[in-house]
Amino acid sequence: MVLELYASMGSPPCRLVYAVLKHLNIPYEQKTLNMREKEHLQPQFLELNPFHTIPTIVDDGFSLFESRAIITYLVEKYAPDNHLYPRDMHKRASINRWLYWETATLSSAVRNYMSPVFRGESEKPDAKAGEAIVNHVGTLDSILSKRNYIAGDNLTLADIALAFTVLSIKAHDLNVNQLANVNNWLKRLESDLSSIWTEIFVEPIEAMKKRFAERATKS
Repeated sequence: MVLELYASMGSPPCRLVYAVLKHLNIPYEQKTLNMREKEHLQPQFLELNPFHTIPTIVDDGFSLFESRAIITYLVEKYAPDNHLYPRDMHKRASINRWLYWETATLSSAVRNYMSPVFRGESEKPDAKAGEAIVNHVGTLDSILSKRNYIAGDNLTLADIALAFTVLSIKAHDLNVNQLANVNNWLKRLESDLSSIWTEIFVEPIEAMKKRFAERATKS
């Protein structure tokens, strides 16, 4: 049975799963849920994911949710010991560290930054969260001055996950666009992921930037 993916291109965690599936050429069947019609709350989907979130996959009867859990599973099953997530314990620990930091710290700061606008509470994002983001990306720039990729010398899942968040940060008026090491790292990723870069990384970020600007105007 082909792997089933419940996801939406509008969701960054879903795009992370799309990116890994496409980069590794893993066959999958798209399952689209109409969230506005509350299809994610139907009993059939709740059996797969009691938290009714996307992305969720079903692979040969095995269901799994949470994007970081999904992408590590995909590499382990379909491309074992691939450089994206090698079997070496120390390398994996380093990749895991960045995956967890990205979702718990950097993405959290981005959500806090954008929330006042998307909630209609203000026409301006959260300034304190913006300062935290600039500091975080500045630290990434310092780290990338000593290596080509965030977890070492090769492209890994950590780079792919971080790329979505860093690109969304660069799309806003934050003082990070001049960071040379981050910019060079993104250029390497664009080359490594050239077949999916525009579709999965660039175009959705542009759409998000447009929605953010529209919400800010209405607030």
